[in-house]
Amino acid sequence: MVLIIGILAAIALPMYNKAVHKTQIAEALVMLRGIVNGQEAYYLSNGHYTNDLTELDIEVPEELLSATAMGGDRNHDRYVYYCQPEGRCYASRYGNDWPVFQFTMAHPSSPVSAYDANRRVCRAAPTASTQLSRDYCKNSGTPYRGANGAVIDGLWDMR
Repeated sequence: MVLIIGILAAIALPMYNKAVHKTQIAEALVMLRGIVNGQEAYYLSNGHYTNDLTELDIEVPEELLSATAMGGDRNHDRYVYYCQPEGRCYASRYGNDWPVFQFTMAHPSSPVSAYDANRRVCRAAPTASTQLSRDYCKNSGTPYRGANGAVIDGLWDMR
């Protein structure tokens, strides 16, 4: 009986972890899209983007705000969010097993290049200890190509 329970647990736990992983990624993408929409509204009112997410017409829990683009710490088990004033917003979390998402907005006065305008990028660390983040990014887009047309490893364009 114990052997059967052990075998079932060995099968069920990875499937459960994968489901949790996908749910947290989906939550991050929904929040990031909301932040981008808030940034667009802010831009229309103020003529520029903001890196202070508390100024947006969207509620982001304070504990999920990050001061840097590669946020998150060892004690945090959720995605955190950050925006740069030139129009790039990120969702990231601690550890290489999680994809990082970058959404870039662009308006004529924004310093973002026309090539990067309105890009949605999924980045998976090449050192990820699991394939989950790489698999998620691969399944969510096409290989990212730089301005010169070369494929950049670990990045996928989600357009």
